[in-house]
Amino acid sequence: MVIEQLLCHPRLPLIAGVEPEGPAVHVWDGELRELATLGEGARSPVWHPEEPRLLVATDAGVRSWSPGGGIEPVLEHPYRAIGLGPGGRTLLARPSAAKGEGHDLADVIDLGDGTRGDGPDWDTGVVVHPAGGLFATLRSDQGATLVVFGRTDGARVRLLRRALIIEVDGYTAPLFSPDGRYFAVRGNAYAHTLYVYEFPSLRRVLQTVLGRWDEGWSRHNVAFAPDLFVGTPSGLDSRCTGPVTALAATATGEIVVAGAGGELVLLPATQAPPAAGPETVRAFLASTEDVPEDAELEEEFELTDGERTWGPGDLETVLEAGEQDPAWLQIQARMNALRSGADAAD
Repeated sequence: MVIEQLLCHPRLPLIAGVEPEGPAVHVWDGELRELATLGEGARSPVWHPEEPRLLVATDAGVRSWSPGGGIEPVLEHPYRAIGLGPGGRTLLARPSAAKGEGHDLADVIDLGDGTRGDGPDWDTGVVVHPAGGLFATLRSDQGATLVVFGRTDGARVRLLRRALIIEVDGYTAPLFSPDGRYFAVRGNAYAHTLYVYEFPSLRRVLQTVLGRWDEGWSRHNVAFAPDLFVGTPSGLDSRCTGPVTALAATATGEIVVAGAGGELVLLPATQAPPAAGPETVRAFLASTEDVPEDAELEEEFELTDGERTWGPGDLETVLEAGEQDPAWLQIQARMNALRSGADAAD
């Protein structure tokens, strides 16, 4: 049994692992004793931010597991991906059950009263900030990916103007540090890159290429414990040898390592993770505002690449970009220049 992704509960000694063959989702306690297996094409597991509860999308619908209640049905629609907002009451699910594939809408469901609303499209992960009050997710395109932030209120999602833009696509979900002051983005579709950003500034503090796409790197091989650890095709520093297929950190700082032979290893904590305070979320919310509900999203974001910032509409005026600039900005400049030339000719 090879595990390709590990997710630890943010507060409790519970661990979920995704087995691609099947697929299936396994659940272990803090001593790596298996507690449950969810099959039926199980995918997209997400822990409740506070309760001992795991939600999983399956071919038969959304299912919930808890230590006392076992596996129970939540929704019968077979969503491809799900996420929970801050507080654990709002479920974000895609694609929309009413609209189906090919639409820019996802479902937003209030698990308390069953109310269902329309939400903006997202494609990779719904990750709650450790202090709560805010989530991050990805909106990917072949040319560039946006890391967007939002708030939930029952069956409503409100995205915020400030967003991060990263070149190309194929990234995994953002990963916050335990204190919420940094987050990592692992990808992409063309190379094993790793970016780390400060929060709430969104300033990039690390940009590196771990290896080529054909070198056997896991896509889920980073963990904050609270320092940043990276599993490699040859192991994890001196404590664990052999290819790492998945890596995660528990709420108390232990590192869970999945190996290519199907083994799971629990490495002791080197230091206690610091708690996340609400001040970083408050600072981010104070620095931005909600995107209007009836707006064209891409025209409303204030974008940063970790160094430079573009306000809403600014990218439409860029006419020049050099080889040192990301490919998405070079393409944007060429398109703007072509439009500008066409307008002048008219």
